[in-house]
Amino acid sequence: MTELSRYFAQRAGQLGYAERLALGQSIGSGLVEGACKQVIGKRMKQTGARWRVRRANRMATLCCTLHGDSWNLYWQHRLN
Repeated sequence: MTELSRYFAQRAGQLGYAERLALGQSIGSGLVEGACKQVIGKRMKQTGARWRVRRANRMATLCCTLHGDSWNLYWQHRLN
């Protein structure tokens, strides 16, 4: 088995592209990238906003959890 074949064999559960497309699901990263650009970019470009990388990463994490499905899980973890 070649290295490439081994790589794909180990990730078979992550490669169901045809099934995802049949279900109408996205298989690309464009939706996520666009959301990041809109949500996080908008927040960071507000008038007078200045960011340090560490704080921008924290803000990005909060934006992702807020607009994703992990907001409650995030805060349960942070408060414990």
